[in-house]
Amino acid sequence: MTGTSKIFGNRKKFCIKYELIQDPDTDVSPLLSASWGKIELWVAGRNLTRALIRQEETTSAEVYLLPIAEWFVDNWDMIFHEERLPEQGAFPNASDWHIQGIKKLSTSNPDFDERLKLRQIWYKKHGLASCLEGFQFPDLIFRRYENVMELSWDNFEQEQLPSNVRLSEKSGNAYLDVDDVSVVIKDWCSDLIATIKTSFKTPCSLNYLEDKLHSLNKADKFIDRLKILTGIDLDSLSLTEKNKKYLESCFTRSDHSSEECGVIKNVSSPIVMFRSASPYISEFDTNALLELIQVQAADHNLEQQMIRMPKSPPISPEESTEEGYNLALDFRESLYEKYGVPEDEALLGVYDLESVILPELGVHIEAIELEDQSVQGAAIWQSGKIPQIILNSTNKSVYKPWVRRMIVAHELAHLVLDGEGKGVSLISNPWAPYLIERRANAFAVMLLAPDSVLVKSFKATQNRLDNIFDMKEQLGVGVISLCYHLENRGFIEYSERETILESLDAEK
Repeated sequence: MTGTSKIFGNRKKFCIKYELIQDPDTDVSPLLSASWGKIELWVAGRNLTRALIRQEETTSAEVYLLPIAEWFVDNWDMIFHEERLPEQGAFPNASDWHIQGIKKLSTSNPDFDERLKLRQIWYKKHGLASCLEGFQFPDLIFRRYENVMELSWDNFEQEQLPSNVRLSEKSGNAYLDVDDVSVVIKDWCSDLIATIKTSFKTPCSLNYLEDKLHSLNKADKFIDRLKILTGIDLDSLSLTEKNKKYLESCFTRSDHSSEECGVIKNVSSPIVMFRSASPYISEFDTNALLELIQVQAADHNLEQQMIRMPKSPPISPEESTEEGYNLALDFRESLYEKYGVPEDEALLGVYDLESVILPELGVHIEAIELEDQSVQGAAIWQSGKIPQIILNSTNKSVYKPWVRRMIVAHELAHLVLDGEGKGVSLISNPWAPYLIERRANAFAVMLLAPDSVLVKSFKATQNRLDNIFDMKEQLGVGVISLCYHLENRGFIEYSERETILESLDAEK
């Protein structure tokens, strides 16, 4: 069968263009054969299906389209609600984890087979090319990322296959509004099913897929989707009755507005919090965190005190660092305009971050004792409540003054930059989103040591190690963080930084 091409979505955001054409293969079922067609996939203005076939350029891929629609419908809830990757690490996006994670893993590692298995299970739920084995097709991975969709791709594995096809778009990623992706996919699936059905004089067996597609917006899926969004198995944890009721109320308060398309867009901050926690979080820690959230005091004057600069997630390590730096400088400017804090003064003494600045902003610091010692802190702010910076008393870093200041500044970054109307809720630990954490780190060090402060304390003629220790006292920034920051800002060279760090190791 042949037909006219149809376009769904916006090429500058997310777009599917397709056309059914005559299947050259006669050895497949009539239903599958009827779905043979051309498809273009566009993400953020880039055509992922553009390729060279025997040195001739084409803009579309020719594949069976029915398996794609089936994959979207079968994996819908995981595609649009699961954020957590199977492994922790400094991975900017899901495609980077999928490719780089396995490259770094030695086959001699005793966990190799198990980690490879987990990788495949996760990939089959999120990697579009997994439904078209044997075809040269963009390795596009769909993943929820906070309240947006992350679309990332890396065609490294595709390029290892013997083929006359070479995809033009090698790798990339984009963050899009949930509706910009979900509505396009749902409309495309619906149209494809209807178009295939018209090619059969008698009813074809597509009712199963049509029924599943229509059932995506049923209200009975809402709670299950919220549980996927949390990223942990809450049902397996023994919560106190008080915490169970509180969590149920959070589920009830969460956004139902987008149910007609089968996707939850916005969720309340207590639910979001667990997406950044370890998947192995203990019952004790879960109960402790829920207890802490519930005792947050109300304060409706905070909009006048707090300085908020909510931003979308950064898309690359370089952007996260640069954005963190620039936003910290904007924040310092706002501190000067609103509270008279000079931009070229260290946040110590009369301008101390913890004892002076945070109270001005209406931010409270609370201590919590968690079993997970890898957690340094957390940032929690629900609408209408006092924003909190949480410090984990079982993490030894919080007792080191300069490290504590960095942790506090880091958590302040989350309160200033992250979250939307539903609030901020993020636990800083190895499982937290890498780019969000990297941006918060950059914000923290620039907040404490902007260039205007560095130039006053950096002595080019002084013994470098002595100068670094003097600067630590003057700025309240740890030596290691300070060394990397001085290199990033062009005050010292890479070799000089390495020499300083080697000297520190020798003195231990």
